[in-house]
Amino acid sequence: MTNTKSILIYLTKAPMANSANQEAVDLALAAASFEQEVSLLFEGDASFQLIPNQTPDSVGRKNLPKVFKAFPIYGIQDLYLLGNTEESLKAKIHAEHKNIIEVANNELNSLFEKFDTVIRF
Repeated sequence: MTNTKSILIYLTKAPMANSANQEAVDLALAAASFEQEVSLLFEGDASFQLIPNQTPDSVGRKNLPKVFKAFPIYGIQDLYLLGNTEESLKAKIHAEHKNIIEVANNELNSLFEKFDTVIRF
């Protein structure tokens, strides 16, 4: 018998707006370290944190794009991008994250149904 749960962490906040994104990433890493199946969904302003070369240190935040590089070590493979993201931003994100999965707005409920738990930040 396995106690593995599938968890979708749904990020909606701008990268340096508050500590919500850091808390979301900490949760993702903690859950994955206990062998839970973790995926992340980025919507709107949250998608900006997928772009490299940011300087969050100047506002006292961790550099999350650097942390994202550790995701495969923890078994976090699936990163989703909600389809309402601007095309120019999508291009930058795809350049950095080749395997990101785009989800159309009308597919959101279907995506949620694939997971045991959805946590929104």
